[in-house]
Amino acid sequence: MELNKQISNVLKTLVGTAGIFMLGMVFSFIFNWAITKYLPQKEVGVFQYYISMITFAMVIVPLGYQSLAQREAINLNKNSLKRLSTQAILAILFGSTVFSSILFFGVTKYKWVKDLEEYHSLMIGIIIIPIYALNVFFKAVLQGQNKIYSSVVPDVLIRPILLLLSLILLPFLGLEITATSLLNTLFIILFGTLIFSILRTQKNITEEGKSIKSNWLKQALILLPIGLISTVNERIDVIMITKTLGPEANAVYSVAFKFALFSGFGLVILNQVMVPQYALYFKKNTTINLLQDKIKVNVRLSFVLSLAVVLFLLLLGKDLLNWFGKPTENYALGYTTILILAFGQLFNVAVGSTGYILTMAKKESLVMLSIGIGVLTNILLNYFLVPIMYIEGAAIATSASIIVWNIMMLIFVKTKTKINPTIF
Repeated sequence: MELNKQISNVLKTLVGTAGIFMLGMVFSFIFNWAITKYLPQKEVGVFQYYISMITFAMVIVPLGYQSLAQREAINLNKNSLKRLSTQAILAILFGSTVFSSILFFGVTKYKWVKDLEEYHSLMIGIIIIPIYALNVFFKAVLQGQNKIYSSVVPDVLIRPILLLLSLILLPFLGLEITATSLLNTLFIILFGTLIFSILRTQKNITEEGKSIKSNWLKQALILLPIGLISTVNERIDVIMITKTLGPEANAVYSVAFKFALFSGFGLVILNQVMVPQYALYFKKNTTINLLQDKIKVNVRLSFVLSLAVVLFLLLLGKDLLNWFGKPTENYALGYTTILILAFGQLFNVAVGSTGYILTMAKKESLVMLSIGIGVLTNILLNYFLVPIMYIEGAAIATSASIIVWNIMMLIFVKTKTKINPTIF
């Protein structure tokens, strides 16, 4: 009876999280459609490029503290959490300075964005980086504390709603809709969600319990390469396309990529719900059968949700892309790219939370090895395929790398932990 109740509670959380993600997907879709109507294709490409670079920074800048928070937050009392947060903030300030300097000189001096002439958006993007990084860290703390809805709602639902509303409010306030004004709006939203997240992490945290004095920096730096290599694997396509083909091609690819990401949302919600369960399992060494039962029902539901999105994109993806852009712009060129990327995402969901399980089991070296091989595959395929197959070549490279590192990590999970994270 108790087992069924635990499984039911986890399943309810997954269903609720899925509903939030679906709503967020709708608002995100409308926002991305709207900016292609308001902005020229080149401006869309520039905006999406900076969003990609900011996302890339979110893995490097916190220096691994976000992954550490996911794993350790469940063990921390108020004093320990304060100590961890202080170290994370210092790390983020340092990481932001280094990353922003590299980005600034890369874009202005080494022309990472083809034919870019103004840098106002770049400066706003640089200002956003530390605020966004703090959001990522405190969201990870909330997730580790099993405050799932508090970690999901601001990022997945509130942010796209407010960005969409900004498209109405900016002209009303007499402001022009540009990549720069949208980035300014994003900064304001992130500042608000940061305050919310900080307050939520402190709720129901007591002074009781053992105060953990640990070398957080050392542990965080061990986890940093995992996120770094993983994000390089996810963003190398945007870098290659923008430099080789230009912002216009990146605009088409970015829209296709966002559609394809929707097909992988099943794994995102699975991870949101199951990460605290993995942490609890390895902390208390509970029976594997209980964990396995929780995984089975949730990963299968997550796969069904993602499969439904893939079928929807297969049937209607081209028609949806025809809604994007101005009459002289053809975003439907990204239809094949969507299908290629969606297949990779669906495979990712079917295999399950391999990376998180290995990380929670403190097998970080195996995660790094797997993703490292995936990154090497991605870079080589991008280098050879983008010049001859354009954005479809980048999609093939990205999906191939996902399949490679997922297969490797699945082998490691089964041999090292005896857990089966897949739908089978």
